[in-house]
Parts: sequence; structure tokens; C-alpha cells
Amino acid sequence: MDVSIALISETHFQGSQNLNLANHRVYRTDRATGAKGGGTAVIVSTKVKHHEIALPPVGSVEATGIQIQTTAGPLRLIAAYSPPGKLCPKDLDALLDPSIPTLIGGDLNAKHQCWNSRTANSKGHALLAHSKKEDFVVAGPTQPTHYPGSALHKSDVLDIVVMKNLSQSVELETLTALTSDHNPVLITVGDVLENQQQGPRHNYKKADWSVYKRSLEETLGPGPLHCIEDIDQAVHHFTAAVHTAIERSVPKQKPHRCSIYDLPNGIKKSIADKNRAQREWQRNRTPDLLKKYNELTRQLKMQISQHRGEKWEAATANLKDSDNSLWRITRRLTGKKEPNPPIQGKTHLACSNRDKAEVFADTLEASFRPNQTRKLAAEVELEVAKYHLEYPPEKEATTIEECSTDEVLALAKTLKNGKAPGKDKIVNQAIKMLPDAAVVRLTEIFNACMHHQYFPNSWKEARVVVFHKARKPLRDPANYCPISLLSGLSKLFERVILARLMDFATSENLLAKEQFGFRKEYSTNHQLLRVVDIISHGFNINKSTGVVFLDVAKAFDRVWHKGLLYKLIKLKFPSYLVKLLSSYLSKRTFHVAVREECSTSRPILAGVPQGSILGPFLFNIFTNDIPTDLKKTDLALYADDVAVISQSFSEKEVAKNLKTSLSRLSEWYSDWQITLNTSKTTATLYTKKVNRKHPQILLNGEEIKWENSSSYLGVTLDFKLSWRNHIEKTCQKATTKLVALYPLLRTKSMPMQSKVCAITAIIRPTMTYASPVWSGCRPQYRKDLQRLQSKALRIAAGAPIFARTADLHKDLSVEMLDDHLRKLNEAFYKGLDQKENPLIRKLADISANPFDRYPRPITALTL
Repeated sequence: MDVSIALISETHFQGSQNLNLANHRVYRTDRATGAKGGGTAVIVSTKVKHHEIALPPVGSVEATGIQIQTTAGPLRLIAAYSPPGKLCPKDLDALLDPSIPTLIGGDLNAKHQCWNSRTANSKGHALLAHSKKEDFVVAGPTQPTHYPGSALHKSDVLDIVVMKNLSQSVELETLTALTSDHNPVLITVGDVLENQQQGPRHNYKKADWSVYKRSLEETLGPGPLHCIEDIDQAVHHFTAAVHTAIERSVPKQKPHRCSIYDLPNGIKKSIADKNRAQREWQRNRTPDLLKKYNELTRQLKMQISQHRGEKWEAATANLKDSDNSLWRITRRLTGKKEPNPPIQGKTHLACSNRDKAEVFADTLEASFRPNQTRKLAAEVELEVAKYHLEYPPEKEATTIEECSTDEVLALAKTLKNGKAPGKDKIVNQAIKMLPDAAVVRLTEIFNACMHHQYFPNSWKEARVVVFHKARKPLRDPANYCPISLLSGLSKLFERVILARLMDFATSENLLAKEQFGFRKEYSTNHQLLRVVDIISHGFNINKSTGVVFLDVAKAFDRVWHKGLLYKLIKLKFPSYLVKLLSSYLSKRTFHVAVREECSTSRPILAGVPQGSILGPFLFNIFTNDIPTDLKKTDLALYADDVAVISQSFSEKEVAKNLKTSLSRLSEWYSDWQITLNTSKTTATLYTKKVNRKHPQILLNGEEIKWENSSSYLGVTLDFKLSWRNHIEKTCQKATTKLVALYPLLRTKSMPMQSKVCAITAIIRPTMTYASPVWSGCRPQYRKDLQRLQSKALRIAAGAPIFARTADLHKDLSVEMLDDHLRKLNEAFYKGLDQKENPLIRKLADISANPFDRYPRPITALTL
């Protein structure tokens, strides 16, 4: 029997327990007190058109609800459980929406002969009286739903439905199935509308690329590109030709759907035997029949468990990293399933996917607006407008650096397979397999865009999907991270533009040396190492170091477009690139997709395009003139992560320097319409002194909190630089991944090489992040990480607890953690003294006082 929706009472779930069912969505409400028992859930097939609804808080009823679409209109379905005791009528009224037909189903512990219970209780009398007063219907099946384990207690109807405003006829039938002492009740209510099922998808692994290339060669050719209308027409024609070629050359296949009903015939027979024995026991209630029923239930559970084990063993037997099968299953195990709860809008709670998409779009549209500080607005806008008049396109035709087909081909090869396409639905594989004729035409389009300083409008629409930020309230739309999906052809052209921007910036040495973010051969490790090196040096010369970690609110989303163009002009970038970027930033739009529904298109009035190729570089240009010549203060920048560092023998002097520098930085941020989040900005004082003093520091008139430890670029820096807090957090993260991979690592059929690969590629990098910075910590802290690695290997090998750790690592060809850290450190420090940036070259200086109590990070090479 294919059940579309299940309303579950008394789930007995705890918060840490998961329930996942293939091709179904699970909505649940666990008992708030954390006590055992209670809880409700609704399990819905993905075929059913539905959404979760937000129910008002009620005290005497636990409930979970959804709304579905039927041929008669919307219908609210609510799974409910009411423990023994009094029923509050107001709670029931709150669940019964007077404007939408509602059906509540579950164990309400309310018995009455009117709904076929054998006896009546006070709760049943109260429910009947209230139903007559408020005009709703209570019904129950004709057969008992509850069979107590003891024959001394008689069966009865406990599981009932409460209905209001239903126009459809409702049929109730008790089924003899499952293994609970409550029999399920089958509710038949009208015809349910289904979601439009996902159609067949292209299987690019079986593509005939020769057919694809031949199709494009037949349909693409030279054409006029004399104006922007010609460019738009050429882009449209090129996109249509690629789609036609894909349809001709790439076969389609239906997406694989696992079915929970695909069981071996032996298990199906055992289920039928168990159900037959259950019916006999419920009919006669004798001890012998109960014993037979329990035995068949036990055997069935063993069969199902064995079947699941065999399926898992078969699925993991041939996992390899070479064909990505290993990484697909590890992503499923370590990734989290995205929730889809109701979202709080400005005026209402959005429940349907369409409403949620609009609420998310409202939130993002507000984010993509410039801040309202207007101090420099008039000057900047006048300069940008004047620039456009002074440099018409025809004046600079000879200065444009055109791209070649070889360049386009080389850049296309850097595109990664498997990335989600943008609105044009052209995947990267198709772009990388373009024939020569198509590459020539695409090169002509790119060059025409540069000559006309025009970025096609069809490449400026972003499809946005949102992901929930961990440990944040689910209903707040601001707690979701947007991911923009852009056209692959657009990204390829962005790479062409970026190459020219980077060449100019490098030749003119434009980028601030303090900015390490989004730069080739720079990493978070370099900036972290610089900050820690400064602090360590302060410890060794008995100086106190104060560090303020600034939090910039929506740094990328609020970039002022006119201000960015102004800075490009002042840095004297080629005028054709400046005006091309002006076109690139203007008239950009986005829409939000929540599952199958999309919002209306919205404008982007500020910010660098999220998910783009040019965005990071443009952000660096926008923040490039941040004041760095601060009095007795260093600045550490990694994109929008800013650390302000001052050092002195006196804490008061440290605070004074920081106040002066923060005042100047705050003014700069304000001038360029960037907002600092003072409440999230923290400061830490790193000193050897026992009695630490924390002088007051203000930012925009608000006091900055002094903390014992702060997080910077994913590393926790405690005030002693002991690394204890960081190692503890790292162990927690790695343990979480180990727990997620445990079902995979303990599988006997999985090749040992694949298990080791999963450990060294997923768990170990979590433990070794930024190791050149902290690996000189106390040996006992590194031992905690070593124990975790050993535990993972022991699980993978099935080794006993008394097996020696060194032998285990040797047998599996895995380095001990200290040996691996030493290799990572050597690789990181190698060539550090050859870097162009003097701030990085300084970190390679190995001259140090042998009597230093706090060794510099570079000494970790001698672990």
C-alpha cells in the first residue's frame, strides 16, 4: 500500500535522533521538556504538493502540521498527541483554522461511544461538548485502534480524527500492520494534487561529443556585432545553438528514485505472516497467539536488519576515490539536510515555497542596497559621470587588449565540472567541449563586448538558493546564506576581464601589501602566521599586544558601485575596463529559488556579484585605500576579516594607539558607506602580566568587549596563545566528522584503501587546518589530535584496543600526526623568503633568541 502522508503520534524522539526516509520529507515536533514520550511527526511523499505550517503554541496538545492541495482546495493536516489529563478547549480551537479546512489525527486519549470507543471518559465528554459548541466533527474507525499487551485490558478506539469545514467525504479504516500496540488508521480524503515531477535529466557521461560539435559547427557562423543589440542577439543565438546541440548529443535518463517498498519476496512474505498472526492475536487475545506474534515480529526485524546490512555492504564494496563514488557517499554522510521551515516575513509567516522565496528575496533586496552615508557621494558621482563623457568608446578602440581563441580555450579548461549552471542551463562540460567554430564565435562576442564596453544583460541575472547557517534560528530569513548561480559563459568572460585587471594591478603594484585575501599564492595561514608572530614577539620582549577584530556588516553585499568605479578611475585602470565594469555592475538582477518555486526578479543596487569571478578582486580594489599608515599599529586584512594590532609595554599605551587607529578606520568606513558591527567586534589583550588591565576602547561611541579569546580566520587565539581552546574546538569538529563517517569506516566490505583515503582527506584536514601557526603548541595538545586519528584508523581496520598505535599506522601506511605536521610545515615555509610581499618574507626570518620562552611559529619545523 502506497501511503502518501503519515500522521504520527507519540514518536518518542529525542533531539539527537534522526528519521530519514527516501523520497519523503519528515516534519517533527519533539517534546519540548526533553522528557521521554510524546512527540509528533508528519511524513509526506515528495510527490505531494505541500508545505509545513506554523502552529500556535498549545499546552495540552503536541502537534505538527502541513498544508496540502486537493482537488477541492487547500487542506491542513495535523498530527496530534494529547497525554492523559484535561483537554484545554482553547488549544483545540487554536489548531482548527476557521478559514481553511482542517483535519487533526492522532491519539487524543479522549474516548466516547460517539466515535466508536467502547467506553467514555471525562476527556471524551469534554471533547464532544466542545465539538457541538464550536461546530466541528469528531470521528473514529469502527474497529479498535489500541490493543494493550495484557489480555486483562480490553481494546478500544483511541486514535481519532477531528475535522472542521471539510467538504470532502472522509473514510477511516483500521489496518493490522506495524508492531505498535496502536494499529494504524487509514484516512482517505479526496484527491491530492502532486508536485510536477522532475523530468529526465541529461547524462553528460554518455554524451556523444562529436555530434555535439558537428551540430554547433552547422548552426554557428559569423554575424554582425556592430552595436549592443547585435551582441545581445548573438548571445541569444549562441545559447540557443548550444541547447540544440545538447539535445541532439546528450541522452536523458530519469533520476533514480529509491523506493521504501522495494523489498525481497522473503521479507514481504514474513510481513504478511506477521500481520496474519497479529490479526489472530487481536481477535482471540490468547497467550499462545501473542507468543507466536512476538516471535514472528522478532524474526521480521532480524530479516530487515540483515537486508539493510547486505545492501549497505554491496553499496560500499566498490567505493573508489578515482571515480568520485567515495566522495559522493561521504558528502551524503557528512552533509546536513537543508530544513524548510516557515519563514518570518515583514507582515506574515511564509509557509508555502512561493511565499518563502518572496520573503528571502525581500531580505536580499534590502541587503543589496548601499548604505546611506552621503559624505563623498556628490564628489564621487560627479567624477564618474565626467569620466564617461571624456572617454567615449571610439576614442579608445586602439588601446583594447583583445582576447584570442587560445586564451578562451585555456580559460575554459579551468572551469570545474559538476558546478550548477545559471539561468541559461549551460553546464561547464558543454563549454569545455565547444568546437573551434564555436570558440571563434565566442571570442568575437567577448571582443565586441570589450569594444563596446558592454556586458550582456542575459548574463547578469542570478539564480539564488539559500542555505541555513548552523546554530541560528530557523525562521529568520537573515540566518540563511545565499548562493548565486551565474551563467557559465558569463564566468568565462569574467575570467578574460580578470586576467587584464590582474595584469595591470600587478604591473603597477596597486594592491595593499596588508591585504592577503583572494590573492594568488596567499592563504589564511600567511595572515594568521603574521598575527601570531607579532604576538609571540611581544611575549618575548615583555610587551602587551592588543588586537581588535573588526566585524564588517554585509561587506560584500553593500559595496557602493559608484565608489568602486571612482577608485578604479583613480587607480588609472584602462578606461575600456572601467566602463566595461560599469556595465557589468549596472542593471543586475536576481531571483530566489526555494525548491520548485521562484520569486519575482529583483534589482541589485549595491555589492559585488556573489558567486562571480570578478567579485573578490573588485572587493579588494574597493578596500584597497584603507588607512594602513596607522600610528604604532599594524593592520592584518584577509578580505573583510580585519585585525587591528598594537603593541607596547603599557596597556594604556596599547589602548590609546588602538583608539586613535579605530577612530581613523571608522571614519574611512563611514566615508565609503561600509558599516561596522560594533556588537560583534571583539578585542583580546595578549600579555604575560598576571594582573591584566583592560582599558576602555570605543568604536562609533560604543564600548568594545574584551574577551579572553577571539576567533580569527577559523583559529581561536586565547590570551596566552596556549592553543588549548583551539585544539579542543578542532577535536570537536573532527569528532563530528568521525561520527558521521562511522557507518562507512566500520563496513567490512569497503576497500581499506578507500577507508584510509576518507580519513586522510576528510577528517585529518580538519585537524591540521592552519597547522604552521599552532603546531608548536604543547605536545600533550597534539596528542589529543593523534588519539583521534588513531581512533579513526582503529575503527577502519577493526583493530582491537590493545593494537599498538605505531603498528596500526605502519600497516595502513599513514603517517603519525607529528610527522605529517612537520611535512606540512616544511612545505609551507619553503620559498617563503622568495615571496614578493615583504610582510611574508619577514615571516621566513629564522633568527631567534634561543632563550625565548615563547618560540615563534617557524620553530614548529623542529617538532
